[in-house]
Amino acid sequence: MGTEPGINAVLGGQVWVVKPDKQAQAANPCLWMQAGVVEFKNCNNFGDCTTCKYDLGMRKKVEQGKQISWQDAMRKRGGLERICRHSLTHRIEKRSCAYDYACSTCEFDQFFEDVWSAKTKTLPHEVQTVKGFRVPMGYYFHNGHTWGRIESGGYAVLRFDFTGLGESEGEFTDASVTTYVGDLEAAARYMLQRGFGSCVMVGHSLGGAAVLLAAKNVAQVRAVATVAAPATADHVRNLFSAEHVDEALNTGGVEVNIAGRTFPISAEFFRDLERHSSLDHIASLGRPVLVVHGTGDRIVAITESERIFAAAEQPRWFAAIPDADHLFTNPVHADKAAGVIVSFLDAVLAESKR
Repeated sequence: MGTEPGINAVLGGQVWVVKPDKQAQAANPCLWMQAGVVEFKNCNNFGDCTTCKYDLGMRKKVEQGKQISWQDAMRKRGGLERICRHSLTHRIEKRSCAYDYACSTCEFDQFFEDVWSAKTKTLPHEVQTVKGFRVPMGYYFHNGHTWGRIESGGYAVLRFDFTGLGESEGEFTDASVTTYVGDLEAAARYMLQRGFGSCVMVGHSLGGAAVLLAAKNVAQVRAVATVAAPATADHVRNLFSAEHVDEALNTGGVEVNIAGRTFPISAEFFRDLERHSSLDHIASLGRPVLVVHGTGDRIVAITESERIFAAAEQPRWFAAIPDADHLFTNPVHADKAAGVIVSFLDAVLAESKR
């Protein structure tokens, strides 16, 4: 019995404080534990802090001035000990932080979240079969999720991983923007073959650049919506160092070590980016375009969406979500973005929705 902080358990109507043994080791140490803010906490959310209730609670305490943030705790450490948050949670090998723990401004952080985390992810602990589909329970479809909000607007949504990522087949080393476009075309035709009728392609970040390239190749795609997207696919080249690009082009490929595994990126990947540096395909799209971007995006500047909007022919819509970051991690921002997308779908798919 006592009042010291620990793990609370209700036993026989009484609250007991059960403290971890000092010799105990966390199997999956929480970011807050790794930073030294708390003594003991296992991560039970697969390293995904943005949807973690514990992380949300800790951040609220920080806002109230009741404790130090994990970022400030790490900033107190010496240079060599100031390592990336993905290293702290054992998602990648040791990597130094070069952005003073301002993760929203870190290009590597965004590249990891958009691409590598899908490749190196840990599977959810509970997966159930729902109407023939294997669904990770409570993992992707949490309250406030943008895609769930769109579905609640009365639309069927097909989400998928590009070739070589997540659960999709194929090898990532064979992937390129061209193969991403092929994946999108195949996904759209899959929906059409199953009687879903006309559709709209929606893409986030690099996926947004890809849908702008793919839409014109599928007649039944009525419109396109991009979210926090670069105007052209070659923007992703900026996420690699000049040394990496040169090595790949000179030797045929470059290896990147993530989460203790080596992933080869081919020279063709970079050459293919160069083929998609023009805005001409946007001007000739021939379909309504919705452009959504957060004003707080530090990964892909909102000026990229302005370029898309300027290149697109009418009818076109532009929605700037105040203060939203690249991943729309704030549920309020995500809901606003989803509401704009649903209104756009209502406008361009009104006839086929009846």
